[in-house]
Amino acid sequence: MSEAASSIAAPTAEFGNLFRRAIARASASVVGLTSPRGGATSGTVWTDEGVIVTSHRGTSGRRQHENPWKLTGPDQLARDVELIG
Repeated sequence: MSEAASSIAAPTAEFGNLFRRAIARASASVVGLTSPRGGATSGTVWTDEGVIVTSHRGTSGRRQHENPWKLTGPDQLARDVELIG
C-alpha cells in the first residue's frame, strides 16, 4: 500500500470502528411494540425508568386502553407493557 493510501485508510478504519460502536450502542435502545390486535411499531427506550418513545402514527388507530401491549427488546424477550399516551 502506498504512503498516500495508507494515510487515508487509517482515518477511514477509525471512522468505521466509531460508527460500529455507535450503532451497537443505539441498537440496545430500540424495541418492538405489538398491540393486542396485532399492530406493530418500533420505539426507543428514552429513560432509565423505561419510558419508551414511539410515533403517534405507530399507535394511532389502536385503542390505547387495549393493554397489555407486548414489548420485544434486543434480548428477544417479550414483555407486557402499558400504552399511556
